[in-house]
Amino acid sequence: MTNLLTELNRRNVTRVALLYAGASWLVIQIAETVLPIFDVSMAFLRLLIILLAIGFIVTVVLAWFYDVARDDPTRHQADGPPSRRGMNLTIGVVLAAALFAFFVNQAGWIAFGNDGESAAAASTPTARSEAAAPERDLVRGVAVLPLENLSEAQENAFFATGVHDEILTNLAGIQEFRVISRTSVRGYAGTKLRIPEIARELGVSHVMEGSVRRSQDRVRVTVLLIDALKDQQIWSESYDRTLVDIFAIQSDIARQIVTNIQGELSPELYERIGNRSTTNTAAYDLYLRARSLSLSDVRSATILEEPLALIEEALRMDPGFVEAWVELVRICGGMVWWDRRQHRACAADALEQVRVLAPESPRRLLAEGVFAYRVERDYGEAFETLRSLQAELPNDVTLLEFIGYSARRLGRWDQALTAMRELIRLDPNAASRYDDLAVTLAASGAWQEGVRFARESSSRFPDNRVLPFIATDLERQYTGDLTRYADAMHRLPPELRVVYGNVWIDGVFPDHEDRRRWVAEAVRSGHALSLFSTRVEATYHLLSGNPEEARALGREGFRQMQVMVGDDWEQETILNLALLATTAADAGEGKIARRAIALHEDFVAKYPDQMMEHNHIFVLHAMARLGDLDRAWQKYESLRELGLGPTVWDLRQDAVLRFYFSGYPPYEALMTSPIN
Repeated sequence: MTNLLTELNRRNVTRVALLYAGASWLVIQIAETVLPIFDVSMAFLRLLIILLAIGFIVTVVLAWFYDVARDDPTRHQADGPPSRRGMNLTIGVVLAAALFAFFVNQAGWIAFGNDGESAAAASTPTARSEAAAPERDLVRGVAVLPLENLSEAQENAFFATGVHDEILTNLAGIQEFRVISRTSVRGYAGTKLRIPEIARELGVSHVMEGSVRRSQDRVRVTVLLIDALKDQQIWSESYDRTLVDIFAIQSDIARQIVTNIQGELSPELYERIGNRSTTNTAAYDLYLRARSLSLSDVRSATILEEPLALIEEALRMDPGFVEAWVELVRICGGMVWWDRRQHRACAADALEQVRVLAPESPRRLLAEGVFAYRVERDYGEAFETLRSLQAELPNDVTLLEFIGYSARRLGRWDQALTAMRELIRLDPNAASRYDDLAVTLAASGAWQEGVRFARESSSRFPDNRVLPFIATDLERQYTGDLTRYADAMHRLPPELRVVYGNVWIDGVFPDHEDRRRWVAEAVRSGHALSLFSTRVEATYHLLSGNPEEARALGREGFRQMQVMVGDDWEQETILNLALLATTAADAGEGKIARRAIALHEDFVAKYPDQMMEHNHIFVLHAMARLGDLDRAWQKYESLRELGLGPTVWDLRQDAVLRFYFSGYPPYEALMTSPIN
C-alpha cells in the first residue's frame, strides 16, 4: 500500500485528481445556481455532470501514464521488465475505476436525485419492478414528496416540513386533479424507490421532489416536477431568496405545479393560491412549528399543549394572522374534544376573530365546521357547513375527514362511506383511513365486509395492530369467536388501549396481574387517565366478591373525577358526564350519579350520535350499579340500534355486564335463546 501511494504521488495522480474534483465541484455549484435563472432545463446539468465524471476517469488515466503536471508530457517509463509495466497498467485502470465510482457517488444526488440512488436498489432481487405503472392505473394528480432539509441546523427540519405542508394547503382547492395528502407522502422521505414506483403506489401521474436550505434570513428551495408516466422531468426551479419571500416561493411552486399538470391557470385560481394574511416571518415560523406538531396523530389533549403555546405566541406577534386563528380553533377545539372543557372559550374567541378578519374565506367555514363538531358536538351543523365547502376544497383531507365523521355520527352511512373511500384515495398510505372505513362498514350493518376489508388492509400495513384487532373484535361481537381475540388485544399499542380494548372480555386476562400491567402501560403512555387504572381495580374487587374494597376504590375514582369537572355541569363534555355518573355510582353517591345521568341523556337527545362510544357504556354501568336494572336494560336495548352497539355476544362474554344482569329475567331469556 505504501509503494502504491508513493507511486501515485510520484506520478502526480493524487494532485491531478484533487484539482479536477475541486474544479468540477465549483463548476457544478455555479451551474446549479445560474442555469435555473435562464430557464435552462435541469437535464443540461445532468449531462454536464455525466461529462465531468467521464472526463475524470480520462484525466486520472492520463495522469498515471503521462506527467501532465509538468510542461513536458513525457510518457512515464516504468523501471523493470514488461511484467512490471503490465502491473502498472492494471493498477492504473483499477484506480481510475475506483475514483470514478467515488466521484459519481458524491455527485450523483445532483445528477440523478432519488433516481440515481434507486437505480442500484432496483437491480437487486428484492427491488420492485423498474417499469412505470400503466397509464390506466394512474389518475391525473400529484404527490408532493417531503422536502429534504439541507440546513446545517437540524432544528430547521420543522421549516422544511412547514414549507411542504403549505404547498399542499395551496393545492387543496384544485378541482382538476388529485393531490395526495401529507401523511401518505411523508413515508417517502429518503426513499430509494424510483419515481414511477412511487407514483404507482400512490396512483397519481406526477411527483414533485426537492430540498430546502435555510441559513439565518436566507432560504433556498429547489424543486423538480416529474411526469411519472414518461419518467421525465417537466419543470424545475431553484429559488434563492430572503426568508420574507418564502410566501411567494410557496405560491409560485403551487402555481407552477398546476400550470404544468393541467396546462393553464385561471386568474381566479392564481389569486386564490397562496393568499396569505401575514408577512411576519417570526410569527410564521411559530405557526409552522405548531402545525408540524398538531398535525400528528393526536389522541390526547396533552399532545396539543405545545402547539397551543406556539400559536398563541404567533398571534401575539401578528394579531391579524388568519391562518393562525383557524389553527387555534382546531387546537382548542381538540382540547375540548379530549375533555379540556376550559378551552371552550379559547376556541370560541378564535372563531370570532376568524369571522371578523376573513368573513368570506373558505377557511372561515372550515373553522365553523370544526367548532360545531369538536366543541358543540352538533354533528348536523358540522356536516352541512363542511359539505358546502367540499367543491371548493376537494383535496383538503381535514375537511373530508370531518365530513365523513359527521355523516357517520348522524347515521348517514352512504355519505360517510363515500367520504371514507375518497379519503383513502387521497391518503392511501395512512392506516387510520382504513381503520375508519372498516369501522364505518361495520357500523352501517355490513360487519362481514368490514372484517374482510380490515383483514385485506392488514397485509398492506403489516406493522399496524389496530386493523387486525378491529377484524377480530367484529368477529367476536357477531359470531362469538374468541380464538384470536386475546392475542389481538395484547398487541394493541398502549396509546390505543383505552379507545379499543375491553379488559373484561372472557379469557383475555386469566391473571389479574397481567391486566394490571396492561392498563399501567396505557396510563404511562400519557393517553389514559390514572382514573382508568383505579376503575379497573375497583371493578376487579367487585367481581371478586370484595364489595368494601370496591367501594373504597370507587370513592378514590370519584375524587379523581371531581378534580376533572367544573362546577357548571351543564357545560361539561358528554364523556365527562358519563364518567362522573359511573364513578359517583361506584362511590355510592347516588344523587350525583343520577344527576349526571340525566344531563348525559339530555345531551344525547339534543345531539344524537349513531356511533357507539364508551360514554354510553359508562352510563349503562352507572344505572346498573345503582340497581336500576330496568333502566339499564332499556339503555342496552337502545344501544343495540346504534352502529357498533353491544351485541348478544357482548352480554355473554363481558364479565361486568354478566355480573350486573345475572338473574335478571330479560337477560336470562336472551342468554338461553338461540343466536341468529
